[in-house]
Amino acid sequence: MNNERGVFEMQYAFIGGKKWSRLVIMVSILASMLFIIMSLFNSILMVAFDIDFYEAQYELLGRPQAIGISEDELTRVTGELLDYMAGRREALDSRAVIRGEERYVFNEREISHMVDVKNLFAKANMTRNASLIAFIAILILLYAVFGRSAWSRFFKSYIAVSSAVFLLLGALYLFAVLDFTLFWDLFHRLTFDNYLWLLDPRTDILIQMVPEQFFYNTVMRIITYFVIAILIPALASLFFMFTINRKNRSLSNQSR
Repeated sequence: MNNERGVFEMQYAFIGGKKWSRLVIMVSILASMLFIIMSLFNSILMVAFDIDFYEAQYELLGRPQAIGISEDELTRVTGELLDYMAGRREALDSRAVIRGEERYVFNEREISHMVDVKNLFAKANMTRNASLIAFIAILILLYAVFGRSAWSRFFKSYIAVSSAVFLLLGALYLFAVLDFTLFWDLFHRLTFDNYLWLLDPRTDILIQMVPEQFFYNTVMRIITYFVIAILIPALASLFFMFTINRKNRSLSNQSR
């Protein structure tokens, strides 16, 4: 098997090398993009379904007092909300004592909006899983067809793609920091095909639970997770490229 791979690598190097080189680069770029897409949606899902994050934000932003609900009740309602978003709960029919009165927590408009949110998270989860599977499949294919010679191309491609993503992410970060209200408004207009997301903070418990500052903190955490997820492989790629180049220079000097 190793002999056959060695023969193919020699053919790859001497027969139509430029053509195959371009193909490896294109496939490596695709694999890099798939990994970054997977990392983005995974970062979003990690934060969105982290109930500890919600509890910390509720305490930081004084949500129980603002809503008129106990901390335990708010935590329970949040757990039921996350279960609904994850597809583990069929109906969003939570009840709680709010300002001394037991009632349904969410009204019809809030529930209709959460149907859209639930569908959005289902698509995000599907995209993450599909991207991960495709990424792994492409890496296996690259190694099976081109052998170890493909790794340097993949590392270079990932460094290039992740660098472009960092620039774009930096621009989005500045946009969010400078005018988060506009940033969040545009996000909703691009994501949803209705205006159910426009809730009344005076009467709607959902927006009282997660006001704009909550979403600002959420976006900042997602960006942090995403940066870490793509930065570590980028640094690893730089290290491996340095190691490969040093090894190639050593072999070149020995052959002289």
